[in-house]
Amino acid sequence: LAERIELDVPHEPATLLFVSMEPSRQRADIVSGLGMHLCQRPEAGTLLVDADLAASKITNDFQQSGPGLAESLFQDSPWYESVVATSCEQLRLLRSGGEFSDHDPEQLREAIRYLFSEWRSSFGLVVIDGGPIDGPLVRGLAELADATYLTVQLGSDQKSQLEIAREMLTVCGARLQGCIATGPAEE
Repeated sequence: LAERIELDVPHEPATLLFVSMEPSRQRADIVSGLGMHLCQRPEAGTLLVDADLAASKITNDFQQSGPGLAESLFQDSPWYESVVATSCEQLRLLRSGGEFSDHDPEQLREAIRYLFSEWRSSFGLVVIDGGPIDGPLVRGLAELADATYLTVQLGSDQKSQLEIAREMLTVCGARLQGCIATGPAEE
């Protein structure tokens, strides 16, 4: 997967977005694992962004809490104050943060645009767990990401749902690079 992604987006800085049809433990694991793998590169460092504001799986996996992306969107807290170190020297995590309330879509788009600019000037690679495709930030993130990947769960995501997801991502300007198939949900 990492080799494929490096072919899809060979330049730096680069931003990669991962989304799924439904809340997904597998998507968060893919994003975390990819961040850990790609941080081994000698470039300017990797930022792992937990933009799944409802589940915060990556933030929880790294045993973090506190202000994060949700607060950074509208300057309640500067984004860089919510970035924490990880066990990999070149990998940093931007926590998901607290509660997120609805905002004007244009204001949200501008806030995301600002954060993308900041992230790109500070890191060589930004890997984002966007959460489910209907999440509040997905449209804005997909519009700006250099590459978007849809994770699908074998046996549970229907073909018609995948076509709808592809259309939704395309309409918002996403550069959809492909799908990543995962096994069935663990019970």
